[in-house]
Amino acid sequence: MFLHDIDYQAHMRAIDLEILTNNNNASVRNFAEEAGIEEIKSYLRRRFDVALIFIDVTNWSTTPTYNEGDHVVKNGAMYYAIAASTNEDPETPSSTFWTLGDLRDKYLVMRAVDCVTYHLYAKIPKRSTPEDVGLRYDETIKWLNGVSTGNLIPNYPLLSDDEANNQNEFKFGSQEKKNHRW
Repeated sequence: MFLHDIDYQAHMRAIDLEILTNNNNASVRNFAEEAGIEEIKSYLRRRFDVALIFIDVTNWSTTPTYNEGDHVVKNGAMYYAIAASTNEDPETPSSTFWTLGDLRDKYLVMRAVDCVTYHLYAKIPKRSTPEDVGLRYDETIKWLNGVSTGNLIPNYPLLSDDEANNQNEFKFGSQEKKNHRW
């Protein structure tokens, strides 16, 4: 998933996230995150390569094999792989496989958290969404509209010419003119 627990820490208290997700119910959170991320992708995919923008972040484990560019979290710190590794610990001081940091766009992460937070509040009866959550969601949608129309240009990987042409393929013209004279 694109978002991780540490992304919410700057945005809300852990107890608030726990309440919104029904005591950290994974299905509630996953649904809101998938819906929010898909909403954002729908604005971006016409011009940008969303597969390269939305990087999955997982908790580090000794079992999987990691590839270059993979993002993991271990002990509250985020690392990204600079080389393929079977299960090298990212906290090893002389690690040649991991670098401390995050390659995801920080502004997009913030906007994704805003969008997901809004969707989490939307499930509460009587729609008692706090005003600031609604305002941040509206700002996110305004920003996404600006990006999708080209008024705002983030530094995201663009679609290749072939992919862009396939996305914007319109068929213009009309049927062949018919002569109905007898």
